[in-house]
Amino acid sequence: MDTMYCNNVNIQVTNYDLIPNFSYKSNPDQEAKVISIVMSPQHTKAFANLLNDKVKKYEEIFGPLNLEAKIKKIDGLEN
Repeated sequence: MDTMYCNNVNIQVTNYDLIPNFSYKSNPDQEAKVISIVMSPQHTKAFANLLNDKVKKYEEIFGPLNLEAKIKKIDGLEN
């Protein structure tokens, strides 16, 4: 089984499928690596429910996840 880190997801929707396109891109000049997964709407909903349950359990153990981005400048790392 291959593993890929994802830092972006786009979802295509058709009458019969939902297609999440998971991708990773570390800089603007790099071509993104993309993995697409085609799922029925029913399978997508079941997957979403499972994912929500796992996130809730994660937060129970490690604390709430903050979705607000914080940018911190670190000396020596500026462009």
